[in-house]
Amino acid sequence: MAMSETEKKKDLFDKMVDLWWGKLVLAGILAGLTVFLYRDFAKLESGEVESMKVWAPIALLYNIAGMWGGLSIFIILSILLVFWGVKQKISGKE
Repeated sequence: MAMSETEKKKDLFDKMVDLWWGKLVLAGILAGLTVFLYRDFAKLESGEVESMKVWAPIALLYNIAGMWGGLSIFIILSILLVFWGVKQKISGKE
């Protein structure tokens, strides 16, 4: 069975997103990243550190909505990936 050009060019991320369990793994990775960011934001808000470097969109959300605003993007993406993966599993698609 020959692979199409599109299948040959898929990288690891594309392969993970195609599989239902891959979505759950990615959601777990995002959840872990959220925990690390929460810890760093908590240090920032307590005054333990004066500043920290983060990706610009996260900094923008933090400046607008505080710590939970900065973390919200990862929380929302994690939840969406879990629902998407479970939906894919229930529908029987690998």
